[in-house]
Amino acid sequence: MENLVEKYKNRLPETYLDFLSKNQSFEGDSGEELGYVAIWDLKYLHEAWDGYKFQDYFGDEWFPIGSNLGGEIIAIKIKSPTQGLFYIPFIPMSDEYANPYCDNFTKLYNAIKYSTR
Repeated sequence: MENLVEKYKNRLPETYLDFLSKNQSFEGDSGEELGYVAIWDLKYLHEAWDGYKFQDYFGDEWFPIGSNLGGEIIAIKIKSPTQGLFYIPFIPMSDEYANPYCDNFTKLYNAIKYSTR
């Protein structure tokens, strides 16, 4: 499988790419507003991409990056100007049920950095 980040790097937020290069993954509380998150490392991202068949369900509009460990995927809507983050239920795995989570990855990244201090 080709490297997903390489394939999508021109459409992914710089802060997400920076996060992956520095942190690789995160699981924990990201504060009261954003809650508990698990941001996947590259190895798990590739496993999840294949295992859940994200490409079949989401095409090139969404880029799943993690989960809230409560039955929902956290995905970047890469075809939107703001590249907002959304929750999408694992069941049914359809963007029809996408709900806004966070304005952008920078906001989540800052919350993660603040929570790990």
